[in-house]
Amino acid sequence: MEPPTGQPAARPAHDAAYKLLFSQPRMVQDLPIVLYNGSRPWTAAEDVTELIAGGEETAALRTMFAETMQQWRAEDREQGRKEGHRESIAQGIEVVCRMAARKFAAETAPRLSALLELEGETDPERLAQVGEWIIECETGDDLLARVHAAS
Repeated sequence: MEPPTGQPAARPAHDAAYKLLFSQPRMVQDLPIVLYNGSRPWTAAEDVTELIAGGEETAALRTMFAETMQQWRAEDREQGRKEGHRESIAQGIEVVCRMAARKFAAETAPRLSALLELEGETDPERLAQVGEWIIECETGDDLLARVHAAS
């Protein structure tokens, strides 16, 4: 099993443990490997140590394998949160640009979008502020000047 993209390679002890685990089919005959990316939380058992056959000789291996899987799940959750945040910011930028295009000239939207993306905007509160400025400003140029000045 390869670590997720961007993860450091397994330590030599892990390599040896994985080779031992997967070289003995009786140890993993009923070990399902499931990659789940559904919208609802995973509800099936997650304790892989109970799925690996063997007694004391595989106890350390089962523990190491379970710890590694737990770490990968935590990293996957964190990555999902970051991706969700990026998507919501992109949607927020799209909304304020549509608002600007509707109130001002259509060319205001791409200029505003470029300005926000250039600044690497990641704060939802700041996007809310831009929305308020759209209401307050008289022209698209006033809006763009205010956004630029606030950066």
